This record gives sequence, C-alpha cells and structure tokens, in this order.
Amino acid sequence: MKEPRCKKINKGTAFIIIGLILGVIFGVLISAIAINFMGTYFKEEGILMEIIKVLIVFVLVLASFLIQIIIHESGHLVCGLLSGYTFVSFRIGSATIIRDEGKWKIKKFSIPGTGGQCLLMPPEEDEERVPFILYNLGGVIFNLVFGIMPILIVVFFNETAPWLKGFLLVFGGVGIISALLNGIPLKITGIANDGSNVMSMIKDKEARKAFYSQLRFNGLLSMGVRPREMNIDDFKFQGGDASSPLNIALILMEYNYYLDKMEFEKGRELLNSLNPYLNNILGIYRYEIACEKIFLELVLNGESNLVQRLYNKELLKYINACKGMISKKRVEMSYELLFKRDINKARVIYEEGKALAKTYPIKGEIEMELMLMDYLNNININQSNNI
Repeated sequence: MKEPRCKKINKGTAFIIIGLILGVIFGVLISAIAINFMGTYFKEEGILMEIIKVLIVFVLVLASFLIQIIIHESGHLVCGLLSGYTFVSFRIGSATIIRDEGKWKIKKFSIPGTGGQCLLMPPEEDEERVPFILYNLGGVIFNLVFGIMPILIVVFFNETAPWLKGFLLVFGGVGIISALLNGIPLKITGIANDGSNVMSMIKDKEARKAFYSQLRFNGLLSMGVRPREMNIDDFKFQGGDASSPLNIALILMEYNYYLDKMEFEKGRELLNSLNPYLNNILGIYRYEIACEKIFLELVLNGESNLVQRLYNKELLKYINACKGMISKKRVEMSYELLFKRDINKARVIYEEGKALAKTYPIKGEIEMELMLMDYLNNININQSNNI
C-alpha cells in the first residue's frame, strides 16, 4: 500500500518550513555570537582565527544539545511522576540509570536515532483513561521553558557579559529547536516523535491501549518478568491502524511472547501478517521485523532465499548500529551459525552476547535472549559440530 501523494507533499512542506525556521534561528544565533562574543574577545583576523570561531560555535551548540537532551528526558520524568507514573529507568546516550533490588545502578543500553529515554510504569487503571498527554509532552514543555528563559535573560538583562549572552542565546535557541522537533508531529530517523505519538493516541483509542500496554510490558521486562510469564491478552493487537508505531510495538510484544515460549511458527505467522503494511511502517520497526524473520527462517528452515534477500547492506548497517541490543547478538549468531556455517564466528558472537548481558538493564529480556542463544548453541552442525 503506497502512501497517498498528498501526504507526501504535506510532509515535504512541513520539513521545508521547519528547515527554514531552524535556518533563521541558527543564523540569528551565529550572528549574535559573532557580534557579542567573538567581536569582544577575538580582535585578530585571519583564517586560523575564523576556524577557532567556528569551532567555538560548534562546541557551544553541541554542549547545548547534550544539556537539552537531559532537560528533555527530565521533563518526561517530572511530568510522568506528576501524572501518577512510577520510575523504571532513565537513559542519556547509552548510560542507563535503573532501580534494581533497592539500589541505583548504571547499565548500558541504546536505541538508534534516540539521544535518551525516560521509561516509567503507568498507573494501574483503565488503559483507555491512562493520562498520556502531559507525560509525552513533558520533554517538549521543559525544552521550551529552558529555551525561552535564557533568551529572556539576554533581552531583559543588558549587563550580562558578552560571552554569557552568546552561550545563553545558543542554549535557548537549541532548546526551542528541540521543542519544535519533538513537539511538531513528525517521524524523524525512523522513529515517531512525542508529538506524533500524542496525535496518534488522540485519534485512535487503540493507540492509547497500545501505549499503556507498551509501557507496562517494558516496565515488567525491566523488573525481570519474562514475556512468556505475562498475560498475552494484555498486549494483543485488537485492531486499528496496524502500521501505527504504537500498534506495531504492541504486535512485536506479542511476537516476543511467542519467541520466549519458542513457538516459532506462531511468531512467523504473526510477522507475516504485517507484510501488507511494510511500506507504511517506520524504518526502525521494518528493520526489527526483518531481523526476526531472518532468525525464524534460519531456525525453522536452516536457510532460504528470504534470508539472503533480507540480510542486505542496509540491514547490516542497522544491526551494527544496534550492537548494544542483546537481541541483535542472537540474530547475528543465527546467521553465522545456520546460514554462513561459520562456527568460530558464531562462538565469538555467543560470548559477546553473554558479556553484554552483564551490563544490560532489561532483566526479563536478558533471560529470554540467553535461552535462545543457548538453544542455538546446542544445534548440531553436520550432525557432529556445535559451538
């Protein structure tokens, strides 16, 4: 099913408008820095000095983005807690803070295309009535507040030092940009942003159910509950837009239930049911589906043309970007063992998976993935060899 042309035009127009807005903001910021900061502290001219100025601007922008990421995730945390949610984990980059057995611990985990993530457990109530707007837009609200405030300081406090003015303008501008990129409903780098998720849930009650189920599923996983120990009826897809990011996540939860119970045929049937929607599914989910299809084909059939077609350069790039996700070690291991017949390479990946499990924050997923890798570990090659 191809996306209607009008939608493509609307998305293209939206990106052009946002691009113009960002260009204007950055132009103003760079001009302000050049006048207030550079002009005051750097009197010399020349190519070297221009390079130094550009580097300073780059460092200021980068530092501002990193701080605004922390502010954004803090917004989700504060607004989520105010809405009745409970803490599960807080991630910046790959550093993830979790609460495990009454102690605060730092683990490693990352999702391509995201700079951070605040994961909370929703309150136990009717899934259709669970509060979702404040929690989802908390990051946008915080970015906007910490974007406007620095600019107001520059406007109303004329005595502010030029170097501080420059930083505040950059920091404020980056905050406003972050708010726009997360608040205006968009799908960036294959992932739906906060505004897009809110719009989906406003329009579709099934999306609200999927949101609630996804948070509970991930929260329980982090606490050590395995997919097969959960009630499948709590996260089974009941209808609606199957290509919606929230609904796709729901379907993949059901898939993990079958995967953990080693009911591979049911898992394959579920993934194949998504084939008509693949063109409209976000990139990150298409890659996830492709990875799991490869694993199932190899386990059930040994090898097939489907594996050769799916395991292309684009998917390999995604897998390499997901080295911090333990499920990708399982997929790589199955490919090397059952398709390439490279026992030594599969053994290396197996050991990498076990090492990754020691720092991985999602305990329920660890147990499932180690079980599946042990299953692969016990498969004989040519009736005599195993890893």
